[in-house]
Amino acid sequence: MVKSNPPLAFMFMDWTRTTAVLLHLGFGEKLLRFLSDRGEDQRLRPWFEAIRAILRGDKLYLRNIPAEMQAVAETLYIETEARLKRLPESTRHWPASRTGPA
Repeated sequence: MVKSNPPLAFMFMDWTRTTAVLLHLGFGEKLLRFLSDRGEDQRLRPWFEAIRAILRGDKLYLRNIPAEMQAVAETLYIETEARLKRLPESTRHWPASRTGPA
């Protein structure tokens, strides 16, 4: 996370929180499709791959992306997953036995 610029830090938290809510509500696959259709899967690839890894329920998936993107994707994965775990189980749209949405 970028710590030298406070507005960027808040924006990072907003992105991970919003991503967690979308995944929590079961919109993960639709989000990936939307990003892919717009060509954002390449421009925002670390974020795209972090979402994909969460949907797979496997952080090790991030080892399959280019090395220069892995650190950013892993940070996004960790922060988004942490926010996912704090959302209420009563509104969760994936099996409790999995780390991420189905």
